[in-house]
Amino acid sequence: MAVRRAFLLVSVERYIGMVVGLATAAITARLLRPDEFGLAFLGLSIWSVAEVLREAGISAYLVQQPQLTTAKVRTCFTIMLLMTATLAGLIMMATPSISRFYAAPELERYFYVVALSFCVGPIHLLISALWRREMAFATIAGVGVVTTVLNAATTILLAYLGFSFMSFAWAGVVSVAGALLLYLFLWKDLSIFRFSLSNWREIVSFGGYDCAAGLLYRLGEILPYLILGRLGAGAVGLYQRAATLCNLPERTLLAGMIPVLLPAFAERARKGQSLKDGYLKGVEYITAVVWPALLNIIILAYPIVSVLLGSKWTEAAPLAQIMAAAMLLWFNPSLTGPMLVAAGAIRHTFLLAVVTVSSSITAQLLAAPYGVHAVALTMFVTVPVFVSFSIYLVRLHIPLPLRELAASMSKSAVVAGLSAVGPALVALRAGATSDITVAGGAVAVALSGAGWLAGLWITNHPLLNEAFRARDALFRSPIGLCVFGEKWQKR
Repeated sequence: MAVRRAFLLVSVERYIGMVVGLATAAITARLLRPDEFGLAFLGLSIWSVAEVLREAGISAYLVQQPQLTTAKVRTCFTIMLLMTATLAGLIMMATPSISRFYAAPELERYFYVVALSFCVGPIHLLISALWRREMAFATIAGVGVVTTVLNAATTILLAYLGFSFMSFAWAGVVSVAGALLLYLFLWKDLSIFRFSLSNWREIVSFGGYDCAAGLLYRLGEILPYLILGRLGAGAVGLYQRAATLCNLPERTLLAGMIPVLLPAFAERARKGQSLKDGYLKGVEYITAVVWPALLNIIILAYPIVSVLLGSKWTEAAPLAQIMAAAMLLWFNPSLTGPMLVAAGAIRHTFLLAVVTVSSSITAQLLAAPYGVHAVALTMFVTVPVFVSFSIYLVRLHIPLPLRELAASMSKSAVVAGLSAVGPALVALRAGATSDITVAGGAVAVALSGAGWLAGLWITNHPLLNEAFRARDALFRSPIGLCVFGEKWQKR
């Protein structure tokens, strides 16, 4: 029950964030050019590497620790603070060289402003990790919604006023400042922010593998942008928007599940419960949501890009189609890391990162001279490598017969197929996916939703029962009582 409640709370936050994020993307895409957005994301990509190094696996350490003492919390804060100061200084010194490498002197201003929001990270990262450990997702959700809205409003306002790519940097400063005030107001015990290094060996030993794995994954994510940056900021912008579109199903439809996975797996492990059941159930739920969404992106990429981004971004549509097709094989990325950490196999998360990212880097470097579409096509190599090796590592720690894994996805395959029938018919009538109009896309989405619901009902998919539970919880809630009346609350 606690996991379901956490999932629901985080889902509400992420769905609000999804709506706000999509609205922000749609508006800023019409205010900024692809090259302007590309500059901002190129700078953010470099800072994101520092973010992984600064966090150094500390959040995961705080969440999974069986016995957490004040001394350990203070040591975590001190380590993050030292890492933050060191990394910020190094990046500041390297900023002129980075700007010259990409022939973009404007990046210097962007880097200096982003540094302001980066430097306050140790405080809110520590509090957020402690809230996650306590499953205090209601508080996390509330702060997240306020921060998201503040960031979006600031970004749009500054873009409208002509701040160009700097809109994202200044919006980050404003939203982080707002979040920091909320965190400090809600978290009363400020004694955790005292300096201590009493448990540094234990924390560094744990965090070293998690940090190294996270760093490799982040490098794998941003490498295409760093490579494409030499081809021009416009290529970075197009590739990133296409990737964002393909990641929407996981980051929005599964938004409530992902932050809850590690605490939920860790709790099961502490109680001596089976991790296999949770893993298989996660695969079953994820594929029932992600596969239909990806099939819709493949078929409806052009009208989706037209609505969300506008006519300036049409070139992102074929890139999105390529990526979405490759990601149909990617059913377990959100589950593997938390499951391995909960099973005490954090070293294997690093090994998985080494194998996955090395293959990704090799493929992308070989493809880069052939352009942005060739880089996107490398996902047909890197995704199968990740999936096959991650399954191998998972099976080292939990009894997971391949037939049971396949069975957990069989109903979802039927659901996905039925959800794609309507969009496929619309595409056939239009003659090509690039000829589907916005109105035709709307019809296709409606037909896809009907096919998805029919698939859940025909296969008696477990996700359907979860939907009924969510419905009943809504009817019994104060909001449900106010909107639907007492007769629904008695159901």
